[in-house]
Amino acid sequence: MKRRIQNTVVVLTFIIWLPVLVAPVSANQKAASLKKAMAELSLLHDQLVEKEKQTISIKAQLQEKIDELKKEILSERKDKKPIDFKAATMHPRIHYNLRLISEMLSYIDIYNEKSVFYKTGQDRLAYLYQQADDELKIINTLSDLKIDALIMQVKTVVEGYLPEAQTILISPNPFSKKSPQQIWDAL
Repeated sequence: MKRRIQNTVVVLTFIIWLPVLVAPVSANQKAASLKKAMAELSLLHDQLVEKEKQTISIKAQLQEKIDELKKEILSERKDKKPIDFKAATMHPRIHYNLRLISEMLSYIDIYNEKSVFYKTGQDRLAYLYQQADDELKIINTLSDLKIDALIMQVKTVVEGYLPEAQTILISPNPFSKKSPQQIWDAL
């Protein structure tokens, strides 16, 4: 009987202390998960910063080329004296330059959208990183449910921006272009 009481005491003691013993392990696992998520957020943030820099550089190069083409059109315009758009389009070089400018302006619009996308991504990632950092600091007082929800939110955002962090993706779908007439009128 005494042996049975001792076994019962040991079992009850184990049951009482089990949550206390398991909680630090769970908290440590959550902390490790948060640190991993923070590392992913930081890496992806840096990649989006780089992609935004690339889009800015590409837009600047396109704008330089547009400016050169406009100068060429204006030079031809002075030499040949085309008075209106119809006469200008009869000149092959001017017509080609107007079409090229139209195409380049469309790409600039696309890169402007990409810049906004990357900047928004950077802001969202920075916010999530700060939130994860704050929760990591107080992890012992957080419930597992909150940590799991944060980790799922981080994964969702990372998956949304990760493809764009590797390569600037531009849809091959038709995009809007200014007509040569509109470009001519703007000159």
